[in-house]
Amino acid sequence: MAHLKRSQRTRSPRRALLLSLLAIVVLLLAACGGGAAPAEAPAEAPAAEAPAEAEAPAEAEAPAEAEAPAEEEAALGSTLIGEIEGPKIITDPGAFPAEFNEAPMLADMVAAGELPELAERLPVATDLLVIEPVHEIGKYGGTWRRGFTGPADGQNGHRVAGGDRFLFWDAENFPEMTPNVAKSWEVSDDGTQITLHLREGMKWSDGEPFTSADVMFWFEHMYQNEELVPVRDAFFNIDDGATLEAPDDYTLVFTFPYANSLFLEVLGSSV
Repeated sequence: MAHLKRSQRTRSPRRALLLSLLAIVVLLLAACGGGAAPAEAPAEAPAAEAPAEAEAPAEAEAPAEAEAPAEEEAALGSTLIGEIEGPKIITDPGAFPAEFNEAPMLADMVAAGELPELAERLPVATDLLVIEPVHEIGKYGGTWRRGFTGPADGQNGHRVAGGDRFLFWDAENFPEMTPNVAKSWEVSDDGTQITLHLREGMKWSDGEPFTSADVMFWFEHMYQNEELVPVRDAFFNIDDGATLEAPDDYTLVFTFPYANSLFLEVLGSSV
């Protein structure tokens, strides 16, 4: 009994010491665990937006440049080297030559009785087509060399081998027209009618006379024949609704449904 009490007295101080140490450890842990959580940092205030840049004032439109004055059209031939030259059609019978000549080959045929005299082959004296040469009367025979006006000169062959035309372009007064197969013409005041007067005494190569009847045959039986001419040539197109009449052997009258003064240029076309 005495032994048990002694043991209990011995353990009591040890227990007290153990409890003290435990309390110290708890305090140390509390200190190491840190105090209350630090207050959250206040949220940053939103950055103030930069003031909008003031819009630059609209640039004033520059005043429109004044149009340069139109250049005066250069006079015809002013940009060419040399002077404009071309054949001239003589229309005054008083200026016609007193006599005419023919190629030696044709003179030989006349001498052989194969061809009528020159005077018999010419039109009537007042209706002759007399062309004044540019420099001089040429020589028969030889080689004929022609110059082109440039790489795009597609009309050179037409000027040599194309069919004859009712009118010519005036070489010295372009774009005026001058007589050819037709010795003269008139245009009505309203431009809807063009009258041609043919030269009297013209002949085909076989000696038959050339008259307005030949033109009417072409117009009625060839030009208006859709089997022969399904598509009309753009360079010689007589408008739909136009008519052609021949009051006599040497007069042709074209009538159009509207003014067509440009048809004179068609009559001078090289095709």
